[in-house]
Amino acid sequence: MGKPKLVGEDIEKVVQSAFQGAEIPLATAIPLARLATHAICEYLIGTRVTFGKSEVKKYRDRAIYEAAKTGNSAEIAKVENLTDVRIRQIIKKERQQRGKNDRP
Repeated sequence: MGKPKLVGEDIEKVVQSAFQGAEIPLATAIPLARLATHAICEYLIGTRVTFGKSEVKKYRDRAIYEAAKTGNSAEIAKVENLTDVRIRQIIKKERQQRGKNDRP
């Protein structure tokens, strides 16, 4: 097993990109990303972390559902590199899991 990778900068880039993707201005996204990265790193200190595909998909699907509240499925499909049909399937599944009152 090789040397562990320090991922703080990678986390910050990903979080900043997510904020910018949510149309948060860069001047706000950068400090928010740094704050979020700090919190994540503090939480993960001394742990060995792995993410299974199902865990990643679960959070991706939640983000897609939330994005559907303000965007359309075709736009989301382009961003997520999925088909429009698949995006609508994910939205439907998330809606069923959350209940009919929580609609995008």
